[in-house]
Amino acid sequence: MSTSSTLCLLLTLFWLCCGCLPCKAIDNATSGDAGSMSNMLTFSTMEEFTKTAFSLQLPLVVVVFNDEESVERTTEWKEFVEELSSLLHDFLIRVGYVTSNSEVGKHLKTIYGFNPPSLMFFDGFLSFSPFNSSTLNKYPKFYSGNLAYKSVLRWILQSIAPDFITRLEDENDLWEWFHQMPRYPQLPRVLYFTGKSYVGPVYRLLSQALHPDAVFGVVLDPFAGDPEKTALARLYDLHHPAELPALFVLHPRADDPDGLEDDVHRLQSFTPKSTLHGILNDLLKHLPEASANIMRNSGAGADPTTIGDLWKRRLYILGEVEKARQAIRKYASNHTSGPSKFGNRPVAVRSQDEWERNCLHLPTGHQCLVAFSEFALMEKAISIFEGVAEKCSGLLSSEIAQRVHFVVVDATSSVEVMAFFGVDPGHLPAVVLLVNDPELYFNFDGSFSEDPLVEFCQSKLQAQTASGHKSFSVKKIPPFSISKGEPPEHPSEDTQEGYEGDL
Repeated sequence: MSTSSTLCLLLTLFWLCCGCLPCKAIDNATSGDAGSMSNMLTFSTMEEFTKTAFSLQLPLVVVVFNDEESVERTTEWKEFVEELSSLLHDFLIRVGYVTSNSEVGKHLKTIYGFNPPSLMFFDGFLSFSPFNSSTLNKYPKFYSGNLAYKSVLRWILQSIAPDFITRLEDENDLWEWFHQMPRYPQLPRVLYFTGKSYVGPVYRLLSQALHPDAVFGVVLDPFAGDPEKTALARLYDLHHPAELPALFVLHPRADDPDGLEDDVHRLQSFTPKSTLHGILNDLLKHLPEASANIMRNSGAGADPTTIGDLWKRRLYILGEVEKARQAIRKYASNHTSGPSKFGNRPVAVRSQDEWERNCLHLPTGHQCLVAFSEFALMEKAISIFEGVAEKCSGLLSSEIAQRVHFVVVDATSSVEVMAFFGVDPGHLPAVVLLVNDPELYFNFDGSFSEDPLVEFCQSKLQAQTASGHKSFSVKKIPPFSISKGEPPEHPSEDTQEGYEGDL
């Protein structure tokens, strides 16, 4: 049996026998017993690592460093891990380490094929194995930047998957959201209204911690001018930006067989400065059927049937979320480059290999219009770019239209590339036009919609004489965090500059 198969088998057996451990982990988190300097993790055996890494519903960071390094260097690594553990305490993210020649270190190198030292991020999301639909696994991301605490912390928080959160744009979205997870129609809904244009790390972590117990949704910036989002806010008695952020727990009414009405509870203690510990505590008071509450009330004599039912519920929710993720990925992968009736078709780019092939290594005189997008919105960005390409083909000669290429880039894989082109990760999607002769780029400052983008393309296609350009060198563009092959398993839906005081 291969090492990876053994790892998956350990996970499956562990969950069948000990499915209550994540509930205990959340219980500890709400009492403040998580992720401190004194609570730094080490792993003696692979079984111990598997039980910890794969049972946590929240992320885990693991540092692997070489045994052969000097005593001083080893001490520095341990101090680094301790400090990182302390910095991530408020986010309930655990941090541990192993050495490269330990049992765990050797197994991790074999399974994931990396050379230490390395910093690995395991998200709270469990994925179904593409080779065995009955097996769950976790796939780490690897940090490739400098070890400044601020850089590492930002990367970790940006890597937290938003897979359990549904963005709501209008009442149709709200209706569909209410009907998610049809096998468990009585699942509570947690709805977050924020004045920001992105979802910060705290709400993403909250959705991971409680994903077996509630369905999570968000309405972004409802008072920014979109009347349909504003209408959603007014449904919940929100009428002004000063009333944001707001967090609601919605329980389907037992006396409403059609499922059209809910009991609505607003968390009055919730503010922009609320901590993850505090929000989790408050939410659990409104979620009596949450796994953590059930296990806590059961004490040491938890009924195996109850544990099994909780696990079945979580497994079902993971399966439904996985279907949604695969649908997004399938759509993006079906968009390949090549001429069409309206020029070059937009391409989804999630790796260095795709980036170079579709944007950087183009014939002389060609241009590339790039949209850096959150993963969950790549489909929408591609659709808008298709409209832009079609309109441009009606305004430009066919020869010029064929010289314009359209790519939509996964922002999670391209953080350093965005910084190179002056893109603010807190304001996505962001558009940049690249010209290769001479090497110039232009930042787009308008609304991400067809007509403004068409006007931008028209005015900048003669880039040698257009104003507002900046020069660059292809050789100096930082690499993607994914070199080639498969896209990241857990692309982050939201990136932002900083994280303080924001969900």
